[in-house]
Amino acid sequence: MAGCTFTVLVRARDPDRLLIDRAGLPEPQLNVQVTVAGRTFILDLAWPEARIALEYNGAVHAREIDQYRDEMYRLGLLRDAGWDVSVLTWDDLRSPARREAWLTRVRRALR
Repeated sequence: MAGCTFTVLVRARDPDRLLIDRAGLPEPQLNVQVTVAGRTFILDLAWPEARIALEYNGAVHAREIDQYRDEMYRLGLLRDAGWDVSVLTWDDLRSPARREAWLTRVRRALR
């Protein structure tokens, strides 16, 4: 895919999807392909009709400065195109307070 430097395909039973389901939120689409500014990206989880996305950033984003820079640029392009993108890390999944914060943010955005 043109413009993609790194892609993680989300599996159907990943922890974030289980948390979304348990929170009673609508089921997101997995690995949604979006083209913005001539670049094609794969969003981990998305509600395309609402232009809401969740991206999971693993350890590579902390270790690889080029990956981090590309991710920040990509997020800017998506947000400029009207996407509401939240970035999650492992701590956002395991911490009850942080987990509730992003679930609340998604819930509010989907209204």
